[in-house]
Amino acid sequence: MPLSAADIDNFLTLQRAVRDRNCLLLECQDVASGQPVSVLCAVERNDDTTVSLVPLARLFPGNPYELVNPPCPDGPGFYAQPEVWGLSPG
Repeated sequence: MPLSAADIDNFLTLQRAVRDRNCLLLECQDVASGQPVSVLCAVERNDDTTVSLVPLARLFPGNPYELVNPPCPDGPGFYAQPEVWGLSPG
């Protein structure tokens, strides 16, 4: 499945925010679990005195290599653990 237009738009917004130094890391609360989570936000300046924080991405809790499988470069599908990231079994 290709990346969604919304994901691409969010990524481009994040790139602009980082380039313009309008990006911050904010501790938020996960709605489902109530646990704290780290969220990358863009800072949107509304006027001279107010800003809005636009949440764009949530950071992985723990080791991201253990939480995602990257796509296979030779075709459809994804690598499976333990071949992810070139790790050997065990």
